[in-house]
Amino acid sequence: MAKFDKEMMKKQHFWLLLIPLFIGLLLAWIGLFFGVADETAAKTKENDDEKKKIESTKAQPRKTLDLYDVQKNELFDLRSKRWQEMWDLQQDIYDWPQSLGDEQVAKIKDQKFGTMIHDSSFLNNFRDHYSEEYKTIADEAAPLSFAGGWQSVLRYVPKWTRNPESEEVWLAAEDFWVQREIVRALAEVNKEAAKFTQVKPPAGQPDDPRHRTFENRIWRVELEIVDEKGATVVKGKLKNKTDRLQPFNVTNELVLKIWLSDDGKPFVFPIEGVSWEGGKEDKITYVPKKHTVFEGNPQQLARVEQVFDVRTAPIKRVDALKLGYLSSRHSMADLQMTAFSTTAIEEEGKTAAAAPAGGFGGPGGLPGPGGPTGGPGGPTPGMVVPGFGGGPGGDMAGGAAAASGSRTFNGLARQRYIHRTDQVRAMPIGMAVVADQAFVQDALTALANCKLRFQTVQTHLTRFRGTLSYAPVSGGGPGMPGGFVPPSGPAGPGEGDAPIPGGGSSDRGGSGPPPTNPGFPGFPGGFAPPGVPSMPSMPGGFGGFGGFGGMRSSSEDQVANNLVEVGIYGIASLYEKYQPPEAKKDDTSTTTGPTTTGPTTGPMPTVVPMPPTTPMNPPTTPPTAPTPPTGTEPMPPKK
Repeated sequence: MAKFDKEMMKKQHFWLLLIPLFIGLLLAWIGLFFGVADETAAKTKENDDEKKKIESTKAQPRKTLDLYDVQKNELFDLRSKRWQEMWDLQQDIYDWPQSLGDEQVAKIKDQKFGTMIHDSSFLNNFRDHYSEEYKTIADEAAPLSFAGGWQSVLRYVPKWTRNPESEEVWLAAEDFWVQREIVRALAEVNKEAAKFTQVKPPAGQPDDPRHRTFENRIWRVELEIVDEKGATVVKGKLKNKTDRLQPFNVTNELVLKIWLSDDGKPFVFPIEGVSWEGGKEDKITYVPKKHTVFEGNPQQLARVEQVFDVRTAPIKRVDALKLGYLSSRHSMADLQMTAFSTTAIEEEGKTAAAAPAGGFGGPGGLPGPGGPTGGPGGPTPGMVVPGFGGGPGGDMAGGAAAASGSRTFNGLARQRYIHRTDQVRAMPIGMAVVADQAFVQDALTALANCKLRFQTVQTHLTRFRGTLSYAPVSGGGPGMPGGFVPPSGPAGPGEGDAPIPGGGSSDRGGSGPPPTNPGFPGFPGGFAPPGVPSMPSMPGGFGGFGGFGGMRSSSEDQVANNLVEVGIYGIASLYEKYQPPEAKKDDTSTTTGPTTTGPTTGPMPTVVPMPPTTPMNPPTTPPTAPTPPTGTEPMPPKK
């Protein structure tokens, strides 16, 4: 029987196994039926609830769009408000040379930047009087000087190859406006440092107007008006507040201007000496002829200021000032140009296409009778226009650049902005400044608070190893009061010849290493302009010079060890003339002109940036001093 059962199991195993399979399928089908039904019911309920919710809020999307419109209008109004605020702050920068005369200035002063100028008399007058204003910049900035004179540092057109056109007038004026504001900001550091504030007398002690104490960052001076022997003299004590040696002027005097009344001329009060060690306090050596008041009847010590010269000024010299100069952080960006420059290039292209072979010399050095390029009307490609690219003024090349469209006929740079909208033009700027290391923060603060809304993006500090000339010469030099000139010849470094410390090379401001030529001391990167002689020996002079063995340059000066060369890179915001929204037909904020290629620091803003929260007057606590970068620098934050 058992054998039978075993055989039966072998023969019928398929049907026997089919029974549990069938039972399993039946159970699975039952579970699927009831499980899916529950899941379907739950999903259906969820869909129904969502449908009811959507049906009950059919009017919401329109409401949301209306809210978006309200927000857009608010942002538009805010942008217009900020634009107007910035224009009101900045519009005083955009003035025209007074030498043009009121009649000529009235023709253009209220025009929007880039407006076509057709008046030939204005264009001719601008050509004749344009460069006169640059000497005013240098004179107002004294004792701040320029390496090789202002002609070697500031970008300008020393001689127009032909009468300027409307485009060139606007570009040349913009160069003047920007450079003047930068120089003014640096010179303001010297003016602020020269001012003394009155020290309040101790509690319970009355204020004696004839005996007061004044102090600035470096000096504390106690002065007293004394009547003796029928004359009125000024005596006092002087203290060096710092912990390091402080120099006197190159005339071996610390010169103060003292106002003996609320108005009127100041009394010049020289204090004899060469320098004063840190913390020293002593009586001022009385010199009857210099400390006796011969005019007026002085009754009070109103205020005091220090008179700086090349040795004592906190900001001593500008070695380079480059417009449209990119820092290493933006070295891969392409510079943009204005819309009216784009139009001018198109017109030049049409003119060039219509010109006969070997014809006239037109814009950019078109073919002329004198040869294949550079006819009588234009500079030869590759030549150096005086004042630019290797000559005085810094960074403008001649016909080759003009032929490519990057320069105008007279050598003015067209590509100059890192970003541009209908409201603002953002111009990158690089500069190299020789300064006392204690006043570096003041220079950065003054630039940040100037009307250009200068945003510093990169700084470099290097010890100054060049030479500042103390030697007096008859007549003086450009931008140097008291007859002092820097130790360089008439020509300054060109664009690419003297890179700004720590920055890029050539006119793109890239991050390549600086050249290694030893060159002439005092110039960034160790370069000197061509034809500069070695430091001359200046016989004779006044004060402690000449046969008295006085210092002739900073190389002989112990306190010159405190000097640093600061490379500063930033972006200046130049605002267009404000136009109320109702008066503006096209209110687009999109960027026009060539687009930026290569890596950047992020998407550029399409609205006018918010103004900085820093006050226009320098804050009492300056920003932290920058430190030399190590390795790869972080990218600046997005605007």
